[in-house]
Amino acid sequence: MGYPKEAPYDAIHIGAAAEPKVIDVLTSQLAENGKLIGPFNVSDVENSPQEFRSYRRLSNDQFECKTLMGVRYVPLTAEDKQRSF
Repeated sequence: MGYPKEAPYDAIHIGAAAEPKVIDVLTSQLAENGKLIGPFNVSDVENSPQEFRSYRRLSNDQFECKTLMGVRYVPLTAEDKQRSF
């Protein structure tokens, strides 16, 4: 998930609601002071509430998280689960 080969990144944006497990994967790819923003499901339960959040890497193992607002986005899905046109 993400693109660790080219990490670290100054910014990562997610355009669809991600499950909580995605947070650790993507924040690990941030540079110091890098930001991750996007909509996240509050839990792994289907149709759980969603929040638009900002994560900032403060140091190697410290992050700041800010919940900006409640939102409703389509789910982030793997390519093999997406409908082809």
